[in-house]
Amino acid sequence: MIKNQTAIALINFICAPDNDPDMNESLALRSLLIDIDESDPRLLADSHFAETLRNCIRALDAQTLSMLRLDESLCPLHAIDYAICFDDDDPTCAAIRACFPNHDT
Repeated sequence: MIKNQTAIALINFICAPDNDPDMNESLALRSLLIDIDESDPRLLADSHFAETLRNCIRALDAQTLSMLRLDESLCPLHAIDYAICFDDDDPTCAAIRACFPNHDT
């Protein structure tokens, strides 16, 4: 089983600009952060590391997963574009907006 720190290290390595000049892995990571069970293989087709990224995401604790989603401009609670929750003033995201008021604005 992958540990949290190892998972983050692998994600950062796989998605580093030097290792991912075409952004394929970064796009796969964002897709998997939105839907860990990504069912559309076309979205992950260009990624050689999609399954590794999926396993790494599954290994993350809730706090780390939330921060990674925020880093990718996703709502940590709903895993959708952060601006949607922010702009819609979703009451379930009020605490998140309070903690990260300037994120993605």
